[in-house]
Amino acid sequence: MTIKIDADTSSGLQLESDTSGIIDIQSAGVTKMTVGTTIDIQGNELVLDADADTSIHADTDDQIDFKIGGTDVGKIDSNGIEGASLVKLAGETLSADASSIEISASTLTTSYKNYEIYADLQPKTDGQQVFLRLRDNTGTILNTVSDFQMQAYRGGGTDFSDTTMSALTSITGVGNASDEHAVCRFTIGALRDSAKDTQIIFQMSGNTTAGSIFTTYGSFQTNVAEDNQGIQLTFASGDIASGSSYVLYGVKS
Repeated sequence: MTIKIDADTSSGLQLESDTSGIIDIQSAGVTKMTVGTTIDIQGNELVLDADADTSIHADTDDQIDFKIGGTDVGKIDSNGIEGASLVKLAGETLSADASSIEISASTLTTSYKNYEIYADLQPKTDGQQVFLRLRDNTGTILNTVSDFQMQAYRGGGTDFSDTTMSALTSITGVGNASDEHAVCRFTIGALRDSAKDTQIIFQMSGNTTAGSIFTTYGSFQTNVAEDNQGIQLTFASGDIASGSSYVLYGVKS
């Protein structure tokens, strides 16, 4: 059945509500959209293209999903914008001093081949190096000199290479004055791949105890190929100060 409405008047096509002030648009007796002081599409899908495979929908509370070619490729929720290849998995700003930041295997799932960590860290104890360590395939922390190897470039310092490392390190100690901290980025590959060594590319910039800048960047790897089931961020000694923060992303292949 076709219904044709002639709106060729000076007023155009008008829909008028009853005394409630709300217009309901229904299909098969179910309200699909209401129009009042706001337009409410009731969590339904808003289709944008002619073949009906590109749309916006919000069937999950407090989340907007974007679909392209029939597949959800991104979303916006309380964590921010998530694209098709970068997914926020964890993150926080410390509300109290902490001995370490721990990321467990339940967060580091095998759904991702690569991870990105961004951290802004301040030591509670002055002059401490940033440490990153991994856990082995049983969840036990790796912290002996036979566990890792690392090469690094140091701005204003001596280049570094060592095959007997107990942790990835900033090499230079970080100051703990109110304006002193270290900003770190870690790109981690093959973390949960039992057949490959875990590889990490890292960049760090921070303040020394004298307040001057230091730069350390390089690469780091495990000496044994295994399914590494956790990441630990800490300082060489003492706590991570309150107000420090980190965020972890999974990178889809």
